[in-house]
Amino acid sequence: MSYLDLKGFIEVYSLPTIIISAIVALISFVIDKIIFKKLSASVKSYVPFIAGILLYSLYAIIFAGGIKAFGYETVSAGAICGSVSCVIYAAAKRIFSGKATAISEITLVIEGILHYYVSDSALNITALAVENILCEQLENNSMDQCELIAKVAETIKENSDKALTDGEYEAAANLAIAAVEKLRSEKGIIRKQK
Repeated sequence: MSYLDLKGFIEVYSLPTIIISAIVALISFVIDKIIFKKLSASVKSYVPFIAGILLYSLYAIIFAGGIKAFGYETVSAGAICGSVSCVIYAAAKRIFSGKATAISEITLVIEGILHYYVSDSALNITALAVENILCEQLENNSMDQCELIAKVAETIKENSDKALTDGEYEAAANLAIAAVEKLRSEKGIIRKQK
């Protein structure tokens, strides 16, 4: 992600969304590394989205008019916070590990979700493979949802070093697909990088 991509990314999202997403990324890190080390990967991958929805709901209740402000838009914005927190978590992980960061936002979102399922050495390759599948599907609409989930789940499974069930791989695939589609539909800034 270049400086201009990062600047555009920050400009598109509101300050509360960025702040809540950073807090959610921190919560995800604490849960992942300190509190629930033995928690299954499929459960951990939903933490950013649940925390994003809860924190954004709290923000909406406090700063946007009380309980009346809670609704579909609040839940949707919370899900966006969860997706953005995956980007922040993956970018921070790359920066602190000394890896290059010249990748697309889609790759960062996918890495943020898949880091529970795939080893660090295979994470970028897997995220890029999933990104290619999703971008091809979004451009060509060549598969139905079940085929897409199966193809993404198989890609994750092929690159995973963990002994998980097919259902857990499908849950990861479904979450990655939903997060990318949500970001694309809400903000429209995520594009496949050439």
